Amino acid sequence: MEALDLLVLLVYFGGLLAIGFFFTRKTKTASQMFVAGRQSPWWISGLSAYMTMFSAGTFVIWGGIAYEFGFVAISISLGYGVAAFIAGYFIAGRWRQSGLSTGAEFIQKRYGSGAFHFYTWFYIIMAFGTGLTIYALAVLICPLIIVPEGWFIRDATTGFLSVPWAVAILGAIIIVYTMSGGLWAVLMTDTLQFYVLTLSVLVVVPLSFHHVGGIGRFLELAPENFMKPTAGEFTCIFLVGWMLSNMFSLGASWQFLQRYFCVSTPGDARKTLYLFGVLYLTTPFLWMAPPMIYRVVNPNADPKEAYILMCKEVLPAGMIGMMVAAMFSATASMISSVLNVYASVLTDDVYKRLIRPQATEKQTVRFGRIITVTLGVYMIAGGILIPGMTSYQNWVLVFGSVLGPSLLLPTIWALWSRRVTKGAVWWSVIFSIIAWALIKFGFAADGWFGDMPSTQGIINWIAAHKREADLLTGIIIALGVLTFFEFRSRREAPGWQRLQDAFERETQEPVPVVDATGPAKVMAWALGFLGAIVLLIAIFSSEQKTVLFVCALVLILMSGAFVYVLRKKEVVRVKI
Repeated sequence: MEALDLLVLLVYFGGLLAIGFFFTRKTKTASQMFVAGRQSPWWISGLSAYMTMFSAGTFVIWGGIAYEFGFVAISISLGYGVAAFIAGYFIAGRWRQSGLSTGAEFIQKRYGSGAFHFYTWFYIIMAFGTGLTIYALAVLICPLIIVPEGWFIRDATTGFLSVPWAVAILGAIIIVYTMSGGLWAVLMTDTLQFYVLTLSVLVVVPLSFHHVGGIGRFLELAPENFMKPTAGEFTCIFLVGWMLSNMFSLGASWQFLQRYFCVSTPGDARKTLYLFGVLYLTTPFLWMAPPMIYRVVNPNADPKEAYILMCKEVLPAGMIGMMVAAMFSATASMISSVLNVYASVLTDDVYKRLIRPQATEKQTVRFGRIITVTLGVYMIAGGILIPGMTSYQNWVLVFGSVLGPSLLLPTIWALWSRRVTKGAVWWSVIFSIIAWALIKFGFAADGWFGDMPSTQGIINWIAAHKREADLLTGIIIALGVLTFFEFRSRREAPGWQRLQDAFERETQEPVPVVDATGPAKVMAWALGFLGAIVLLIAIFSSEQKTVLFVCALVLILMSGAFVYVLRKKEVVRVKI
């Protein structure tokens, strides 16, 4: 990267920290810190949920799949959109009707203390691996940053920025703004990051197609079957299973539940996921295009680096810094969401309810900030230590396809079922792990049953359908266990009435008033500032001036649109 790229990155990081400090004054209570006082506009919650699904994995894992297999990466991403509409229609509104603040609070009420502690500590243990997303980003950007000799953050072997130090620096930025502004800072930085990411990709895609001679030329040069919706191990069965797995994630993962709890009404919670769905049914064509195009440019590249290499190929100075900022945005959105939601659980459900019920709001918020920093350091440690143990891709796919359904399905099921008990949680997890172990170690070619003639059919099928086996195992086992408990139970589960009491209390609470002027002001300033940065890049750039000027104009016009909406609201207030 050139000096202009580094300047863009530094300014961008400074802007994120400024937003965090700006919302410090709005974070005076635990409700404001962890559910934004239930006053988030649905469109901000929707954009934040959309960005939460992103991470460096979008560019490393799915970008690598796009480079290797082509359109199948888009097919995988479109599954998120379908999953969002299903979860939005059936699940999101019911979560908001409950009036709860965290997923852990639901587990406590519905399944009891044992399940509450299991879910809480299991998720927090797994959060150690969330640092891998920062590691994946650091691996991408470190080769772009040359560090002078003698600096302690320099990798002595390569001369570039050291990966462990990059993980620590990037993680520290996320910790500071999340700790300062709570969920409001997470929501607003996610929204800003959505615009940065969209702008960057809207620049990269046309320049990439132009680089290879246009869309028609790309299609001519692309490998055979490159535009097919399925390929290799990513079959139709896998795509359906992956969609279902992500429907469960959107319906029960704690970081997404937070996006439904923070809006004012059940209808807004549904609209949050509808917006998510619309975006994921339209934008994957843009996200996956650069690595697909790079396959034509260089068919022998490392798939994991295809995205950033395409950007380096076509972007002018300054815009590479913006693209790196966009990749950081994707990762930061996921990390900040996880940080805030787990800090919420440990503060609200452990500290406030179990350890110190008499704590004041000031003490609770202070503890929340301390635990946010602690969890952030814990995740950074994971990002530095875990890479030597396993790959990021294996971590994501195994958890998403095997452990995910066994934990998430009992949560969704219990929203409606009055019979299912906490035993369903234990047996769902136990049987899923046993089934996964049998697939990986029992029915492998050299596994426990590899020498038995009667198992050869199963072994051959699993060898040819690895991804489907993982997905089907996780989903079918969990569904089977829950169905068994549903029909076996003859009486109402103890936690059902506690949940109904929560629903009843929520119907008596006044609907929070949503004032979008604060978020709109932040967006107006942030987009105007970004527009000014891109305008400066255009002035000093020696290439692609027209594209850069157009991007700057778009950002400034968007900033003006927010100002226009704000002024209209002020006029309405005066008339009233």
